[in-house]
Amino acid sequence: MGGKEILLLPKIIKGGLGLMIIQGIKKASFYAYNYMNKLGDAELVNNDTRSWASKDDGGDIQLLLWDFTNTHPGDSIHNQKYYIQDLPAKSKGKVKVNLTNVPSGQYTLEIYKVGYRVNDAYTCYIDMGRPNQLNKQQVEELKRQNDGSPVFTELVDIDSNGEFTRELDIRENDVFMLNLVKK
Repeated sequence: MGGKEILLLPKIIKGGLGLMIIQGIKKASFYAYNYMNKLGDAELVNNDTRSWASKDDGGDIQLLLWDFTNTHPGDSIHNQKYYIQDLPAKSKGKVKVNLTNVPSGQYTLEIYKVGYRVNDAYTCYIDMGRPNQLNKQQVEELKRQNDGSPVFTELVDIDSNGEFTRELDIRENDVFMLNLVKK
């Protein structure tokens, strides 16, 4: 077949079950589960009900945190009509991360995020004008823009007081994964 390669757009990009669509484009839910998979085997003491803290055998520390806000207005609109809209997430303010008893040393901090317009292939698809079919270039662009790479990386020195703090701007339904990788 000559000319442009055309790929059919499955209905799943418009909602539904699954972590990826047929072209291998990862949905936002894929990254949320991926972050859970990055958690270490040892759960750390944590009093916050919207986060998990862990460490792995190499001394790396992971923190998964999220906001869950049900934005659906209820019976006034059907799910199939509501969730196909562009639904910008509202700010929920700042979340302060405070880890104590962190072993001193140098770490690489990796911050991963999924949320509105971040590792969110659906909003990129909306930006493309919701084509009925995706061509090969559009598929590659959706994959490139939503590849799950860290949104922020920096070197962090933890001194003998063993404290690490960070403030993050959080919006409705954002999910963050902080990974402190021991050097």
